[in-house]
Parts: sequence; C-alpha cells; structure tokens
Amino acid sequence: MKREQILMIATLALVAFLSWRLMTSESFSRGPGRVRSLGLELEEMRIGEPVVGLEVAGDARDAFVRPQDDFPLEPLSLPAPPLVEMPDLLPPPIPDSGADHWSAHLYQRAEAPRGDLNDLIDPSEVDLASDEDISESSSGLGEEEGFGDIDYSTQYDSLKIDAIRAIYGFILDDDVSSRYDKRVGDTIRFQEVRPSTGEERFAPRDFTSEDYQSFAFAKTLRNEIELKSREMRGASAGRTVELRDHVAWLLESGMREPVAFGYAEERARQLITLAPDDALNWLALGAVWERTFRFDEAFTMYAQLAGEPLPDQALDLGLDIQGGRFETVAGMRVAMARILRRIGVDQDAENLLRRADALQPGDATALTGLGVLLLDQGRASEALEPLERVAAMPFNRSSQIALRAGYELGRAYLTLGRWDDASKAFSDNARAAGSDLRGAIARQGEVAAAYLGGKFGEAQQLADDAITEDGALPALLYLRGLATGADGGSAAEMVRDLRAAAEGAPLDAAPPLAALAFYYDLMGMGTEADETLARALELDPELPYARYLQARWAARDGQLDEASATLRSLVARSPRCAAALAELGWLLHQQSAYEAAEVAFRRAVAAQPNNPSDPEAWSDLTLRRGLNQVELSDWEAAGNHFREALELQPSLYAAQNGLALVAYSEGDLAQAISDFSYLQDNLRQLPDDPQAQYAAVWQERAQKHATLRLWEDPFDGNRLRPGWEVQQDARNGVGPALREGRLTIVGNHQDQGITRASRQVTALHFQSFGGDLLVGDDHRGDAGLMLAIETRQGRQTWFFKVFRDREGSLVYHTKQGAKEDRRQLSRRITPGIPVRVTFELDREPTTPVLTVRVDDSVVYSEPAPVLKSAAGALVYGVYAETSNALPVDTSLDNVSVIYAKP
Repeated sequence: MKREQILMIATLALVAFLSWRLMTSESFSRGPGRVRSLGLELEEMRIGEPVVGLEVAGDARDAFVRPQDDFPLEPLSLPAPPLVEMPDLLPPPIPDSGADHWSAHLYQRAEAPRGDLNDLIDPSEVDLASDEDISESSSGLGEEEGFGDIDYSTQYDSLKIDAIRAIYGFILDDDVSSRYDKRVGDTIRFQEVRPSTGEERFAPRDFTSEDYQSFAFAKTLRNEIELKSREMRGASAGRTVELRDHVAWLLESGMREPVAFGYAEERARQLITLAPDDALNWLALGAVWERTFRFDEAFTMYAQLAGEPLPDQALDLGLDIQGGRFETVAGMRVAMARILRRIGVDQDAENLLRRADALQPGDATALTGLGVLLLDQGRASEALEPLERVAAMPFNRSSQIALRAGYELGRAYLTLGRWDDASKAFSDNARAAGSDLRGAIARQGEVAAAYLGGKFGEAQQLADDAITEDGALPALLYLRGLATGADGGSAAEMVRDLRAAAEGAPLDAAPPLAALAFYYDLMGMGTEADETLARALELDPELPYARYLQARWAARDGQLDEASATLRSLVARSPRCAAALAELGWLLHQQSAYEAAEVAFRRAVAAQPNNPSDPEAWSDLTLRRGLNQVELSDWEAAGNHFREALELQPSLYAAQNGLALVAYSEGDLAQAISDFSYLQDNLRQLPDDPQAQYAAVWQERAQKHATLRLWEDPFDGNRLRPGWEVQQDARNGVGPALREGRLTIVGNHQDQGITRASRQVTALHFQSFGGDLLVGDDHRGDAGLMLAIETRQGRQTWFFKVFRDREGSLVYHTKQGAKEDRRQLSRRITPGIPVRVTFELDREPTTPVLTVRVDDSVVYSEPAPVLKSAAGALVYGVYAETSNALPVDTSLDNVSVIYAKP
C-alpha cells in the first residue's frame, strides 16, 4: 500500500475509537437515570479580566487595519489668503459725536481726493509784478496822494482846527486817566505826529478853546472802555439792564484790555448799590469774580445768598449780604454748580442743579446746566430730558440761554447717533441766532451732523453756505475740508481748507493737522503725513483720532508692541469704537494672541451699526474674524464667518479662498478643490488677481501633496525591511548589516572600493530623503549619504553625495556626465556624533530645486534640471569608500523618504 493510504486508514481508526468512548461515557449511559435535585442558587461566575483590559507592551496594532509600509503626509498648513489694508476711519468733525459713533459712516475704504495739490494755481494766469514795477508805479505819488484814503482816527487822537483841517497825534495829560474827563473848550496839551509815519512834527503845545473846534480820542478798545465806563458811572436805577449789559461787554473785552476787569467789578458793585433786590445784579458781580479767577469769593457770595451751608471761617467779602436772601432763586445754585464743575466736583454740582430745578422748575439755566453736565459725563440719554424741557419752554428763542440749550440739545442728539434730530436742532438754533456768533456755532453743528450721517456732499454744501454767511472761520474751513475729502473732491481745495483751519486757530490746530496727515498718507505723501501727525500730537498728545492714526501706522511699520499699547488706551477710553476694536483685534491676531483677538472682534461686531453704509468695511472685519477662527481650529465658526462676509460683499474672493482653506483643514480635499476652482472660474478674465493666483497655487499644491507618501525606517526590527539592497556592493569583504538598531557598514575592506546599502524609487516620484549619518573612530575613508540616477545596468548618469572625508571635513560631490562639482565645506564632522543629512526636491518651480541640509543648515540649493523628467530609478542610501584595504565604520539610522504615489 502507498504511504498516503496507510495514513488515511490510521486516521479513520482513531476517529472511530474516540467516538465509541464518547458514546459510552456516564453522561450517555443507557437505562433510566436518577434525577438529581438542583439548588436554586447559582454559583458565582468566575470571569477573568476582559481582554481589552490587558496591558500590552509597546504600541498595540489594530488587528483590522491593513498593514502598510508608508503613510500619507500630514495636511499642508495653508496660509491666509492675500489681504488688502484694513478699511480707513475718516477724521471726525467738530462738534463730534464721540468715538462710539465714528464707525457708523466714517469707517470705510476711503479713496484719495481728486487732482493734484497745484490745481488751485495756474502760473499762466498769474501776472507777477517785479519790485522795479512797484517802485515805478508809486514814485509819482506824493504823501497826501498816496495815503489820502486812510482813516487815521483808528490810530491817533485828533484835533479839528477848523472846518477843513485836522491834525493827528496824542492828547497829553500829567494824569493819564484824567485826560478822558476833558470836555470841548478845555485846554488840551497835544503832541502832533506825521500820520503816515508816526514821527513827531513839533514839540507838544497847548490848545485853548480858541485854537480848536473839537477833539476826538483814537477809536481803540482801551479808549472805548475808558469813555463808556465814565459814562455809566452816573447811571441811575432805571438803567440797570443797560448797566448789566455794559458789565458783560467789559468782561468780553477784558482778555484784550485787562483794565476792563477793574471797571467791570466797579460797575457790578454799582448795580448792587442801585438795585440790591435784583438777583441778576449779584450774579453779575459773581461773574466778574469768576472771570478773574476769584472762585472762593464768588462761591461764598452765591452760597450765602442761596442759604447754603458754608464752613465757619467763610471769606469776608465786604458786602452787606443777607443770608438766604435768594433762597428760592435757581440762579444762585446754578452759579455754585458752575464753580464746582470747574474744580471737578461734578456729583455735588449735579445735586445743586437738581435742587435748583426742584425749587424753580421753570428756570432754563438750571435745566441747561444739568443737561450739559450729564452730556459731558457721557450720559447723553439722561441729558435729553432736561434739554428737551428747555426746548419746549415758551420764551424768546434768540436769548442766550435758549441758544445755548438748543446747541447742547443738538450735541446730545449727535452723541446718541441721531443725525436727523441733531441736524434739525442745530438748524433751528442757527435760525434763532441769526447773525449772533452762536448762529455760526450752530451751523457748524449742522454740517457735522450731515457729515457724521454719511451725507458728505450735503455737508460740503452746508459748509460752503455757512462760510458765505459767517466768513471763513477756522472751524467751518475744517468741516468743509473734511467733507471735500470724504466726498472725493479736489485734493488742492481740501488741503487748502485744512491748512487754513490750522493756521487760523494755531492753539486748536490738532484736529485739522490730524485730518491733513490722514489725507497726505492716502495720497502717498508719507513723509508729509508723518511730520503733520507729529505736529498734531505735539499740540494734543491725547487727541483720540491722532492716537488712532499713530497706532495704525505703527502696526503697518511692524511696531506691534507700540501699536498695541496705543490701541488699548484708545479702546479703554472709547470701548464701543468699532474701528479701534477691529484694529486691535487684527493686531492681536498678528501677535498670535488669537483668543484675545476673538474677544476684540466680537466686541467690534457688537458695536457695528445694524445697516452699515459701507458693507465692504464690515465684510473685511468678518473675514479677518474668520481667519482668526482658523488659527483657533474652529472650522465651523470660521466657515460661518466667511459665508457671512460673502453675503455682505459677494466679490470678496478672499472669503471664498477662506472657505476652501476650511474645507481642506477639515479633510475634505474634494470640496476644497471645488472652492478653489469656482473662484478661478469667476476670475478667469483676471488671471493676475492675487486671489486667483492664491487659489491656483494652493489647489495645485494640495492636489500634489495628497499623492505624497512617507516611508520611514528606524531599523528597530530583527532584520532589514524589504527593499534594501545590501548584496550588490558587498564585494570587498564587508557586508551592510542591521546591528544595534542601525544599518551599519563595519569591517575591513580587502581592497579599494565602495560598500553601500541602498533603496530605490521612481525618479519622477522622488520628493525627499533624509537619514542620520554616524562615522566611527576607526573609519579611514569617505562615508556619507547619496542620491543617484542609475540605469538598469547600474551605470550612474547623475549623483549627489554628502560625506565625511578621511580628514573629517564635510564635502559634497555632484556629477552629471562630464560636469562635476566637488566642494569642501567649512564644517567638520566629529566621529561618534550623528548628523542629519536631508535631500529635498522642490518640484514647484519650472526647474526643480534640490536643497541639501546638514543638521538644518543649508549646504546646497540649486536647480536640478536632470530631476525634472528623469527616467528610471533614483537610488538613495549610505556608503563607505576607501582608496586601499582600510577599515570602515559608518552607520545609518532614522531614514525617512517622501515620494509621490500615483
């Protein structure tokens, strides 16, 4: 019998025997069996620890995952798409709404005004006269003919000698003040002068009543004060209103002629003597003391007259004051509150004003003072109630208190962002004021309301009308310049107005200078912009808009810390200024403070208007917020922000690129490619658009990156992984082998030659190769890593080697055909210390670029045309080479290779 048949019979016999034993066991015995009684309680089940709880040494491998020797690369880290500069904040007007409302219409992408700064001057139309022409035209004029039309009465005193002759000069007197008491007919000592030059003509002489007909003092403010004050000395009680007006005029004149303040107090005391029961007379004296900074005296008098408590050691004013004489008159407490506000005690001032209103509800001064106080404290909504009560009172709208209340009501509406209400309040106030100075101030408010409301063309027209009516006041020139710039008007006219505004009010020139700096920068005049902003900050270091520009430009120049400090201080003062919050948010993003940036962006969005006039500015803010969410890896929030930005501005292609970035980051390569392709299709007529270029570049990179695989070998097994070629070049008595977790080439060469261990990859698919090279103390030759293109017969058509020569120097050697380059580098490699050598091929340029690094230092980076379309295999690995029978000792570890997998 055959062996297979014998084995089959033996197997059948064994199976039959085991079956018989099973049938005859106790469990299957024949005959009826005795039924045993079973207990009701089950024994406790003995179950061991579950398998999932067993400890496993090392990293456990999922049994259901298919083994693989390479892995996909980590996704690319896509940068943000190209961004334009953030929107601009136009300069605010005066009066202003405050920074909280700047962003409603002033936050936008501003355009430079039209034209050139020289447009106002056409040299061909200017007839320039030379100094010679001027001298010739005036040489024939005599003294009387040349100056016959000049009114010398504004410069000199005069004596009328007869009906046709008058002389000019100075009325003299030993007592300067008594000269104003002279009357026609008195003897007058007179110094005659030549009026055209001011030179004295003769010695002073006395003119008696027979020598002159009349005389007149020069029409100067000092003379007017002296003469009017002497006239009012004899005023009776019936002229108290006229006398109070005279005191008010003296106070207005005191800044130019300080002597007026002394006369003002004299006339105010005269008022009290004439009519002590009239509270307005006491208030006139208090106004004199306030204007001359004698606040203690003024406050003491007001408090005594109002019956308010004072310290025991109150000032002695030298007046017969009956305590509480005007207890129910609101004006006394209003005056007290005014002084308290000057020294910063606003809470006590508010209490006094509310008490004054309670005592005399119809008093407009108390309500106006309370409204102004609340408005200055930023409590505009509370200020409306008292100011609107004044507006509803039936009294003369042209009175000073009514004009002030109307103006402050318009300012309150501005602060609340109610532009139309503000415009109406200012317009009504201007009509009531007529030619009064307050009319010009109200017209400024009307222009500011139109400008803040985004009606720039209307604001420019209103400013033109106001200048026609009130003259070229600096504030009106400033407003017209702002409106011209915002409306895209003439650059020359805008600059002219802003410069004139700064020159016309040099102490208040900071706002027009800051506005001028903004437009200089917008027009590309960087040096002028920096210099002008510096001048504005020198005048007012805390001007909010100038500080905003300072921070914005510092961030643009890379001075992030300085910009951050400035913006934080601005936001602390104006916590609802959306433009400043947006700038701060993006600055924090640039400083990698992404969580803080999100807080700033969220606050900016909360402060933005419901229906922005310029959606482009707010779409930019939403886009940047989305980019910040990308850095926080909140892909859902980022996508929502990008979609919201596109809703505000469908042509914001940076947001479309943002959506592609989010899709790629979420691992949806197909959606990312679709988003990139959709954008490129929209911009097919504009291939040079930065967004189209970004989409094209990163679409290609993402697609190519998806084909790349990473192969690593840490040499941690018991034998080499498949693919290593270690036999072909092991003919000199040394064979590459796996020892102590490294691929080693150790031993003694029997002759000159090379021993190497290598792998290969299709040349067109190669991306990078790197490994740790270690050379031992006993090595006596070259040892390094290499790349080479080889034919099937093993002939190298190109190679690049990085190695340590026998003297310890680092060398690279490359060769293609007859072209060869060998260079010894300045670095030396210490035996026993590993170095990391990497070969990286960038295939994105038209000609691929090969970069070689040693420990992250670039030692070579040049185009490698041979690798662009090389056919065949690219071989990489480690080698040892000697020129004689010498010992070799080198090893390779931690190999990583990146290649494209079709």
